[in-house]
Amino acid sequence: MKRLEDLLLQQTAASRETQAPTPQAQVVDIEPRATSPAPSSSRAEPVAAPQEEAIAAPPVQRPSIGAVFPTLVEGAEWDRLMERLNEFRRCGPRVFDGEKVDHWILEKWLMHMEKLFRDTFVEERDRVWLATHHLDGEAYRRWLDLQENPSTDLAAITSKKFKELLLVHYLSTSVKRKMEQDLRNLRQGDRTVAEYEQEFSRLLHCVPFVVPDDEDKARIFERGLRPSIFRFVQSSNLQTYREVVYRALIVESGAADVQEQREAKDKGKAKRLAAVGAS
Repeated sequence: MKRLEDLLLQQTAASRETQAPTPQAQVVDIEPRATSPAPSSSRAEPVAAPQEEAIAAPPVQRPSIGAVFPTLVEGAEWDRLMERLNEFRRCGPRVFDGEKVDHWILEKWLMHMEKLFRDTFVEERDRVWLATHHLDGEAYRRWLDLQENPSTDLAAITSKKFKELLLVHYLSTSVKRKMEQDLRNLRQGDRTVAEYEQEFSRLLHCVPFVVPDDEDKARIFERGLRPSIFRFVQSSNLQTYREVVYRALIVESGAADVQEQREAKDKGKAKRLAAVGAS
């Protein structure tokens, strides 16, 4: 009996020794959680929220301000275009229907539209759009075919390109070839530089596609000048059309001054001879 009591006491003591560390382990485990500072979510959210809004907000789809031919407009841009169209119509623009295939009719219409564009200060981005509103009949059908062609890049059609497309379509091959020859063979002759430049511009306006760039335009004009003017202009080695025309005008003006001085001198000499003969 005594031995049994000793065994019970030993088991009780052993069980206390094994349970004693448990509270310490719990304390050690709990204290770090209580004392460890948790990151404040209230500080992180205000920083993240604007970033998420900025990324999630889709950009408003509007036509480019520099677009030459608007295909889809809305809001303020729609209002602007409608106001521009109404203002332009009040100027009484002519309509081209393309029924009579005459390049001079087309030429007059293009010049008429160009004049209205300049007089009413129409920007480049609106010119093609306004011009197509004044096509009718066969000409408008031709424009629709071009517009609906999947290979047509409407944004690339500037007012200059639009004019070239019309001229290429309505001018027959024989007419275009003749006008190109007339342009390249044009000579100043007895005309003034201003008169020669006016005729040159008229022909070029009908066949702008035959001149690839401004330098080629300058060379063609230069070759048609009178030999006495051509020598001085060519020696200047000018690269632009405007420079060539300006230089030719200066040379012509200088030559005119020399001619006037020469004529005045000849008149004075004749008067002196007449006076000597009379005496």
